[in-house]
Amino acid sequence: MKALHLDKDGIVSASEELCDQNQNADTRGQAHDISNVTQRISFLSFLHFWKEVLRESHDVQKYLQQKSLSLENCAQKMKAFVAFLSDERDTLVTQSVDDVLKIGEKQEIPIEERRVRRKKRIPSEQTQDVDLSVLEEIKRCM
Repeated sequence: MKALHLDKDGIVSASEELCDQNQNADTRGQAHDISNVTQRISFLSFLHFWKEVLRESHDVQKYLQQKSLSLENCAQKMKAFVAFLSDERDTLVTQSVDDVLKIGEKQEIPIEERRVRRKKRIPSEQTQDVDLSVLEEIKRCM
């Protein structure tokens, strides 16, 4: 079995291989579903976001595995990681969405329309649900 890399092209090519007629119908159906999901703006946005967060997390883990590291140094590194997540969160989200929008334009990936679900309201209630665009919803989730 081939290793999958954390990028869209690797996942798409692997799912296309699994859509081959040599596979059973269940495998082909699931691979087709994966292929459809990986070609959405929301998937790509989260992929870019987590790539950056996990890269920083990996660096912290490698640092903490060093021998003869004091507890104070470990605590400082963990505080720096928490500060990174707190301070850079908005920047990471915005950068991830912007990068994916550029990729989406280049590869002609449409921004999926989001169906607005509204709850039944009490007849006397006057408030409206907030309608978020797909990109606003992605940013909110991140």
